[in-house]
Amino acid sequence: TPFGAEGGFFMKKRLSLLFAAVLAVVAALAVIGCTDDETEGTLDVTLTVECLALVENPDAVADSYKAVVPEDGYFFNAAPLKAKENESLYDFVIRVCRAENLPVVAQDGYISSIGNLSDAATTGAYWGGWTFTVNGKTPMEGTKWLSASQVTLKAGDAVSFSYTIGALGEY
Repeated sequence: TPFGAEGGFFMKKRLSLLFAAVLAVVAALAVIGCTDDETEGTLDVTLTVECLALVENPDAVADSYKAVVPEDGYFFNAAPLKAKENESLYDFVIRVCRAENLPVVAQDGYISSIGNLSDAATTGAYWGGWTFTVNGKTPMEGTKWLSASQVTLKAGDAVSFSYTIGALGEY
């Protein structure tokens, strides 16, 4: 009958919509699960991100940046965190900063701004920027400094990012 044919059509359409809704819920749960995996790792590391040079030399801080310099000079102070297996220092710092809602600007393996402090945070008489060490040493390959994207973290690593300043003409 025509009614039966329509009923079959509508039943198939309802089943298709129900199937699509179930798939959407499963996909949403999978995304939530992925987000959790992306914020946690398995390797114990510590992270320090500091701008003590700016706290100790307030005359070097450009007026428009004074409000973003933490009073104690630390964004992270030897914070115990988890890195992922084979995670680069670059990816780790970006992931951790974003998870903590700390602004970070990075491109081509270079982290140019953390906590809204970039090289422009200093006055015209100073230069400034972010440098890093791993276990107290600047990572090198022979005589070449490595970028953060070239450093793979290992369990027990102590990472430190420091906002470094100097007077123009010093070097």
